[in-house]
Amino acid sequence: MRKSQSAIEFITLASFMLLIVLGFLVVTSSNLLSAKEEGNKKIAEDIADFAYREIEIAKSVNNGYIRTFSMPQTVNGVSYTIDITDNRELAVSYLDYEFVKFLPANVSGNISKGLNKITKYNGIIYINSTPVQLPQLLIDLLMKNSGADVISFSNDGSVILSGVLSQNAIPVESSSDEFIVKNSNGIVVAIINLNTGNMDIRGSLFQNQASLNPISSSNFIVKSSSGIVIDYIDDAGNFFLKGGLTQNGSP
Repeated sequence: MRKSQSAIEFITLASFMLLIVLGFLVVTSSNLLSAKEEGNKKIAEDIADFAYREIEIAKSVNNGYIRTFSMPQTVNGVSYTIDITDNRELAVSYLDYEFVKFLPANVSGNISKGLNKITKYNGIIYINSTPVQLPQLLIDLLMKNSGADVISFSNDGSVILSGVLSQNAIPVESSSDEFIVKNSNGIVVAIINLNTGNMDIRGSLFQNQASLNPISSSNFIVKSSSGIVIDYIDDAGNFFLKGGLTQNGSP
């Protein structure tokens, strides 16, 4: 009888310990699954955030912005999908988890894995698509040493400079290839260096002007295809734009 009772007690205890072990395994598996799901969710968010930042940058800069960025083909060896719907909703799906983020601006086109080209024209952001009306380039100043464009003036008055603009500077002629603007007194008021793509002006920059009315002594005037003045540099070296200026851009 004692042996039988001991055996029953042993079986009862063993069963109890087995239940504890099984419960522990269930809890552990559940925690591991939850952690894995959270990890997948974070990856989907990171993919969306990366694309979102590119769009956010394009929204914050002037018209004429152009940039190429790359989205990965896979993440941790796993494929994913990315899509823009209704021009404002960015959705990323990764391992059956979908993350949706609303964009800071309307976007025309869509994002793809691999290389993407993002541009901004007339306040609209384009991804892998062509603006409805591309700006008509009126003047192209070429960087003579490499053959690359240095500056461009578009029909809406926007200007894209491959280098940077220095205001309130004292432009000095050098041995470099340069585009030089002088005032009526023969004083250099602006220089575009065709080697570096940088521009120095004696005066200040005035962007997004409602209308431009240069005086007759202005030395450098750009007009649109309809004959409207869209950009000019005056005798004091001030640079007036009907649109905006993009620096370090791709003219």
